Amino acid sequence: MEVNYGNFTLNRELQKVGNLMNNKEFFLEGLQEDGRVWITKIDKYPFILGRGKSSNLVLSNSSVSRKHAEIILIKDEIFICDSQSTNGTLLNGRLIKDKTRLHDKDVINICNFEFRVKSREDIDLNDQTIITGHNSPINSFSSKYKLTPREEELLSYLVKGISTKEIASIMFISPGTAKNHILKLLKKTDTHSRLELITKYNNN
Repeated sequence: MEVNYGNFTLNRELQKVGNLMNNKEFFLEGLQEDGRVWITKIDKYPFILGRGKSSNLVLSNSSVSRKHAEIILIKDEIFICDSQSTNGTLLNGRLIKDKTRLHDKDVINICNFEFRVKSREDIDLNDQTIITGHNSPINSFSSKYKLTPREEELLSYLVKGISTKEIASIMFISPGTAKNHILKLLKKTDTHSRLELITKYNNN
């Protein structure tokens, strides 16, 4: 399953393969063209960024190499490596040549894409908007089923595979309330499970 963010796409199926091996969680944070914030958890290593459909984060731009760069984990520390890309990878404005350790708030630039590295300790999910872009499938799906902004927000979390407990934390509600909201969304979209909802969303 791919989640589209306009001109970049998060491949959730690839992220499900493999487990996070360290105790510290890391995220990539970026801005959409409309200025809204998105974040995604790096929960599989290596985490590949590139134009190829097998990338964990697909960057839809002809200037990006098919496998442009990757984030790897070495002894509880994460590093970024350029994968011999055509146009290179910048870290904090400098072209990287060898694997380079990533720190909180480092800025990664790949062609016209910019991402900021965040640890779980440095990111408040409640202040971030995990969403898709104006032309994303979520908006057409939302219009079809007349979803409210709150339901659209909930849908954006569900299609990313975020747990009910974490959704509750993000939305400032209890896990029980989050579960009720999910059940109402399933009923509104005439589905009976998360999997059925995601399948219907993907086929929209």
